[in-house]
Amino acid sequence: QVKVGRRVSENNLKAGDILFFRPENRVNHTAVYLGNSLFINASSSKGVVMSSLKSPYWRKYFKYGVRVRTV
Repeated sequence: QVKVGRRVSENNLKAGDILFFRPENRVNHTAVYLGNSLFINASSSKGVVMSSLKSPYWRKYFKYGVRVRTV
C-alpha cells in the first residue's frame, strides 16, 4: 500500500485513505480514514474500534496517510 499509493499530509486526508502509525519506532499499525479526524483500526484488546487523530496517543504516533489510486 505504501509503495503503490501517494503520501498525503494530515491536512489533505480523505475518507478511504490508509493511515500509518509507528507506536514502536517502526511503521507497524495501519487504519482507514473515515473523515473528520476519525478512523477505524484494530485494537488487540477491543477488536475493531473508531478512534480520532485528535487523541494525544494517536497524534503522537501518526506518521502519514497514503491514498491508493483506483483503476
